[in-house]
Amino acid sequence: MKINNMFLKDIIDIIEYGSFSIPIVNYVENKIDNLSLKYYFSLLKSKWKMDLSYAIEYANKVISTTTTTILRELARYELILIYSRMKNFDKSKEIFDLLKKNISNL
Repeated sequence: MKINNMFLKDIIDIIEYGSFSIPIVNYVENKIDNLSLKYYFSLLKSKWKMDLSYAIEYANKVISTTTTTILRELARYELILIYSRMKNFDKSKEIFDLLKKNISNL
């Protein structure tokens, strides 16, 4: 399945519902070939299961492997939320500043 901007917008609309969208995410994950998007789905599922260490690992994989700017920045946004939940506010602020600087690329 090819990824285009419309497809990413649909995914963003679906994951808005949080852990309730796990069945749809599982279905879409099996149909796509894009490794970065699979990592992003794994990031979300780990976050929803409160397995934050795996979520951080998948977020870093998304950031390092994707060529899609919006997907990279979404992973950074998730990292900010994860580090905030872990009470690591210094790391959260560092990533927030990077996201704020890169937001103009979107």
